[in-house]
Amino acid sequence: MIANLRALSIPADTELLVGGSQATFDDGNSAIKRRPPAILSIMIASTLLLLLTVGSDVLPLKAVTMACLSLTATFGALTWIFQLGNGTQWIGVTPAPLEATSWS
Repeated sequence: MIANLRALSIPADTELLVGGSQATFDDGNSAIKRRPPAILSIMIASTLLLLLTVGSDVLPLKAVTMACLSLTATFGALTWIFQLGNGTQWIGVTPAPLEATSWS
């Protein structure tokens, strides 16, 4: 829908601006897709530095794997508690959906 609005033919001296939550969501997703993968760069740099420092082939790969597993578990726990609402009665919060594209 947003792409159809932006594809409308308009005079050359005017600018078409599309607003709203869906336009913000689409713009955020396209900005994320345009950026280089920073996580991959960090993983490669960490692996190379550990490889040069330690001299082992297995230890850097093990460290990167454990870091990925740790981040996955952390994000899973945050989603399970704060978005799905499990255990919120013990910590006194109200579960709410997370809005990843909130620009305000």
